[in-house]
Amino acid sequence: MVLQCELAPHSACTRFVAQLMLLSHEGTTDSRLFQAIFFIGSVRQLARIEKVEGTTLPTGEWATVEMRFPYSREFVRRGTPLIFRQGKTRGIGDVVEVIEE
Repeated sequence: MVLQCELAPHSACTRFVAQLMLLSHEGTTDSRLFQAIFFIGSVRQLARIEKVEGTTLPTGEWATVEMRFPYSREFVRRGTPLIFRQGKTRGIGDVVEVIEE
């Protein structure tokens, strides 16, 4: 359930663009295979990488990626900080853009 103003233009989305940085990981991550649990405000759901600058996500460097929620739409706002985890991989980031469909 989401409470919002009647005049608010926000809608649920399945895709968004984020700036991510891996904090801990052994080596680099192949972006075509990466999926993790993302915590964006009150949202907690698996998200998969659709597109990335280059082919890998190096540890300690920022990368802009396009993500997709595979299971259900979520209410995400631009500028919201996020954290993610998958196994021993941990990272942080921000939502840069919400892609409305």
